[in-house]
Amino acid sequence: MKYKLRLFICLFIMNTCFSWAFGMFSDDNEPKTSLDGSMSIQSKHTVPDTMDQFEKAIRSEGFRVLERIDYQRIASLAGESISPIEVIRFTKPGVLVPILIVKPIASLGFPMEAAVWADKEGNTALTWFPTMSIVKKYEITDAPLLLKHLENIDEVLAKVVREAVN
Repeated sequence: MKYKLRLFICLFIMNTCFSWAFGMFSDDNEPKTSLDGSMSIQSKHTVPDTMDQFEKAIRSEGFRVLERIDYQRIASLAGESISPIEVIRFTKPGVLVPILIVKPIASLGFPMEAAVWADKEGNTALTWFPTMSIVKKYEITDAPLLLKHLENIDEVLAKVVREAVN
């Protein structure tokens, strides 16, 4: 467990550094794409408030929330102290099943996830992988109707993200 937590923290720090290097916390507050395909946007709220708003908005769009993980709490159980990080896993069952029928290995990329985190200065951001980046990663190309539906989900996610951070 400690190894996984340390690995997650290392990866998180690397992503934070890349995001910072590419102007993550800029004045325009437009989503920024990292090298790994994730998108991040600065939030005006705390980590818990941003995640509460995101969860409320995602549920209102018909998504099912599977779990919400508070890594700061988990770190405290290990006697460690980290900045706030919360991850939420969510899905839309009518979308997930057709993806898994077409490409079972895509189960590694779904359900969808979003992370809300704070840097050392207290800046809060929301980071997620657009579904189309997952489609690209797992080479899901043989289901045109499904791909169109996933594009629509990315539009809904962009709307939900805006609601959560503003």
